[in-house]
Amino acid sequence: MRQSASAIAKSRGTKENKILLVDAGFNPLMGDSHEVMSVYYEDRIVAFSEMLQHLNILENASEIEFLCREITTARKALNKIHLKKNFTA
Repeated sequence: MRQSASAIAKSRGTKENKILLVDAGFNPLMGDSHEVMSVYYEDRIVAFSEMLQHLNILENASEIEFLCREITTARKALNKIHLKKNFTA
Protein backbone atom coordinates (compact mmCIF):
# COMPACT_ATOMS: atom_id res chain seq x y z
CA MET A 1 0.00 0.00 0.00
CA ARG A 2 1.16 3.49 -0.77
CA GLN A 3 0.92 6.37 1.61
CA SER A 4 -1.04 9.41 0.63
CA ALA A 5 0.70 12.75 0.28
CA SER A 6 -0.84 14.04 3.50
CA ALA A 7 0.48 11.05 5.47
CA ILE A 8 3.96 11.69 4.13
CA ALA A 9 3.70 15.37 4.99
CA LYS A 10 2.58 14.52 8.53
CA SER A 11 5.51 12.19 9.08
CA ARG A 12 7.93 14.82 7.83
CA GLY A 13 6.28 17.42 10.04
CA THR A 14 6.90 15.38 13.17
CA LYS A 15 10.62 15.21 12.42
CA GLU A 16 10.69 18.97 12.06
CA ASN A 17 8.81 19.32 15.34
CA LYS A 18 11.42 17.18 17.10
CA ILE A 19 14.17 19.42 15.79
CA LEU A 20 12.30 22.54 16.90
CA LEU A 21 11.70 21.10 20.36
CA VAL A 22 15.32 20.15 20.82
CA ASP A 23 16.53 23.52 19.52
CA ALA A 24 14.18 25.38 21.85
CA GLY A 25 16.88 25.40 24.51
CA PHE A 26 17.43 28.41 26.66
CA ASN A 27 20.47 30.55 27.15
CA PRO A 28 22.56 29.63 30.17
CA LEU A 29 22.00 31.53 33.38
CA MET A 30 24.01 34.72 33.59
CA GLY A 31 23.59 35.18 37.32
CA ASP A 32 23.27 33.11 40.43
CA SER A 33 20.75 35.12 42.40
CA HIS A 34 17.53 33.47 43.44
CA GLU A 35 15.48 35.94 41.43
CA VAL A 36 17.39 35.30 38.20
CA MET A 37 17.15 31.53 38.53
CA SER A 38 13.49 31.76 39.50
CA VAL A 39 12.60 33.85 36.44
CA TYR A 40 14.62 31.49 34.20
CA TYR A 41 12.77 28.38 35.34
CA GLU A 42 9.38 30.11 35.31
CA ASP A 43 9.95 31.21 31.70
CA ARG A 44 11.09 27.71 30.82
CA ILE A 45 7.92 26.18 32.29
CA VAL A 46 5.71 28.66 30.43
CA ALA A 47 7.48 28.06 27.11
CA PHE A 48 7.29 24.28 27.41
CA SER A 49 3.62 24.47 28.44
CA GLU A 50 2.82 26.55 25.37
CA MET A 51 4.62 24.02 23.15
CA LEU A 52 2.66 21.24 24.80
CA GLN A 53 -0.67 22.81 23.85
CA HIS A 54 0.04 22.43 20.14
CA LEU A 55 0.85 18.70 20.20
CA ASN A 56 -1.40 15.73 19.52
CA ILE A 57 -1.09 12.63 21.74
CA LEU A 58 -1.50 10.26 18.79
CA GLU A 59 1.16 11.85 16.62
CA ASN A 60 3.58 13.43 19.11
CA ALA A 61 3.78 11.05 22.07
CA SER A 62 7.56 11.19 22.41
CA GLU A 63 7.60 15.00 22.23
CA ILE A 64 4.88 15.20 24.89
CA GLU A 65 6.85 12.86 27.13
CA PHE A 66 9.99 14.98 26.68
CA LEU A 67 8.16 18.24 27.45
CA CYS A 68 6.46 16.80 30.52
CA ARG A 69 9.80 15.55 31.81
CA GLU A 70 11.37 18.98 31.25
CA ILE A 71 8.47 20.75 32.96
CA THR A 72 8.69 18.51 36.04
CA THR A 73 12.47 18.98 36.19
CA ALA A 74 12.06 22.76 35.99
CA ARG A 75 9.36 22.72 38.68
CA LYS A 76 11.55 20.68 41.01
CA ALA A 77 14.41 23.11 40.48
CA LEU A 78 12.05 26.03 41.10
CA ASN A 79 10.88 24.43 44.35
CA LYS A 80 14.49 24.00 45.50
CA ILE A 81 15.19 27.65 44.69
CA HIS A 82 12.17 28.80 46.70
CA LEU A 83 13.18 26.60 49.64
CA LYS A 84 16.72 28.01 49.62
CA LYS A 85 15.37 31.54 49.33
CA ASN A 86 13.09 31.07 52.33
CA PHE A 87 15.87 29.64 54.48
CA THR A 88 18.46 32.29 53.63
CA ALA A 89 16.14 35.29 53.89
